Amino acid sequence: MPKTKAIGLYADRKEAVRRVINIGLARSGLTGRDLDRRNIININTLTKRKAEGETIRLGEIWALDKVLHFTDDELLQMLGR
Repeated sequence: MPKTKAIGLYADRKEAVRRVINIGLARSGLTGRDLDRRNIININTLTKRKAEGETIRLGEIWALDKVLHFTDDELLQMLGR
């Protein structure tokens, strides 16, 4: 079965999670490997969470926020607001 892009509200939310994490990483100058070395989040887990945005957990958002310093708007985007 060919891969297709998801459509609708959930696709937008999944994309928002990926976008916000990537923006935070770029702004801080860190990579996924840096987060893994600091024991913030495992690199494989981060990759999966970015691919499947609906699987991210609140504790992981909190841990990422401590390092990446998300803005209030970015946090709301991750939650679909």
